[in-house]
Amino acid sequence: MKAIVQILIFVLICSNSFGKKIVTSFEVMVDQASHIVMGEIITVDSTSYSFKVNHLIAGKLNSDTILVNKFQVWQCDPRIEYQAGQRSILFLLLRGDNFYTINGGSGEILYEHEDSLYIEDYKYASFLELKNGKIPSEYLVNLKTFVKAIQKFKSCVDFGFDGTEDVNSGIYPFAYKLECAELEDGLLRNNDFYMWLLSRLKNYQRI
Repeated sequence: MKAIVQILIFVLICSNSFGKKIVTSFEVMVDQASHIVMGEIITVDSTSYSFKVNHLIAGKLNSDTILVNKFQVWQCDPRIEYQAGQRSILFLLLRGDNFYTINGGSGEILYEHEDSLYIEDYKYASFLELKNGKIPSEYLVNLKTFVKAIQKFKSCVDFGFDGTEDVNSGIYPFAYKLECAELEDGLLRNNDFYMWLLSRLKNYQRI
């Protein structure tokens, strides 16, 4: 949890700086990822780290260990020091033989609990809402709930870049098309995280 608090501090600093990071929304990142994996860092070198995949959420792999390139850390895209044993969910792009997290640190969600994780875009917890330096459970997403939501959303929604850019916000607009006849099947209507992902579609045009 200390790691999460450190990242929240950096985010606040960045929001008051002159730097600006190009934004990739969570739902677009889910669609863009060639692979989504859950696991932990095994070893670290100067430019990359070896990652043990404990759960493959999306994509296909020939091995349960992959090499991931580090992203460039700067004021508006911070990260605590890479260490063996750190657990995370990675949203990856495969370019040639190399894996990269999407949009730098946006494509990495560090987590410490066995069964839950914190996703700032979903439910933001301010410093005033922390309890003894920890994020309250009501702001956390159950891992099984998260995985089911991601897999369904990724199989049903396909985003495409619409060719324009809002220079002031740094957001690249996308439109989407549906690949499934039924988005809200009975098994997922009670999945709050999945329903949140669907609610985000109202921000885009449908193709």
